[in-house]
Amino acid sequence: MDSNKRKTLCIKAQMLDVQSLKVFQDLMPNYVQRKFMLKYGRILDLLGVPVKVDAITALTPFYDSPLRCFLFKDFQLALMLEEFGLYLDLPEDRRGPYIGMGKKLKPKKLAMTLGISPEDLLLHYKEDNNIKGLKRGYLEGIAQRLADLKSYNLEQKDKHLLESMEEAKTKRSKRQKTLRGLFSVGIELENLNKQLKKSQKRNQIWYKSYGSYLDGNTKRRRMCKKLEWSCLKSHL
Repeated sequence: MDSNKRKTLCIKAQMLDVQSLKVFQDLMPNYVQRKFMLKYGRILDLLGVPVKVDAITALTPFYDSPLRCFLFKDFQLALMLEEFGLYLDLPEDRRGPYIGMGKKLKPKKLAMTLGISPEDLLLHYKEDNNIKGLKRGYLEGIAQRLADLKSYNLEQKDKHLLESMEEAKTKRSKRQKTLRGLFSVGIELENLNKQLKKSQKRNQIWYKSYGSYLDGNTKRRRMCKKLEWSCLKSHL
């Protein structure tokens, strides 16, 4: 009976402080979060999952490392890590077990990834309990500087955008004033044109009246001449 018992290792689980990671997640623009999700799945959703430390501590002795799942005497309780990967929509090339533990990274490549100088990276590359790497506080400081720099760049872009909008608004206002001036000139010209047409109509009426007067005057003169001839003939 004792030979069938597995050796278990009791581990006291501790909840890490992920508040800073939540802050950095909020600082990520939407398009960056979408790119991150396409590459790493929905692992950022884990930041919002409540974790019960006591439950994890109780389950740890039943975790089978080779099978990568929790095993009990007569049944399997929890999902395998691969199934968790499916729930998190992990890409196909990232669903397998992580095999990068113990591998040494080239400082130059790591510095290029983090966007810092190799000298600065080597200065903070430390060894703690036979584990070489960078302290979390240092990495969070880099992330904060990048976030501040991006925020500054966005502020500058917003400033330039506002200046461009103000300039465009000023130009539009000038164009509107010019158009209003042209429109008012057009109205004045239209009014002048109407007045000219009225004057032309009045002149035409006057010309007609004057022509009628001249015609009547000519007729009267002819009649007078006829009367004069008639009078002369009668005297003769």
